[in-house]
Amino acid sequence: MKYQIGDLLLVKDIDPRLNNTFGIITAVEKHTDIFQKDSTENDNGYIWYSQVDNAEYYFFEDEVVGEVVK
Repeated sequence: MKYQIGDLLLVKDIDPRLNNTFGIITAVEKHTDIFQKDSTENDNGYIWYSQVDNAEYYFFEDEVVGEVVK
């Protein structure tokens, strides 16, 4: 897993509306729980709560370019 529940994530690009914003990972779905086979770690699913617009977004690990704020 690239991200963990509770990580504060600075998102550089997830959606045209959400560039350079931040939020918290609220849920994680392991790729083997989403897909039967032919999946990789890049297919892990996450729910991310945006601190900017107070909305939740779902994304797969390979769809986001971001970094965990420590």
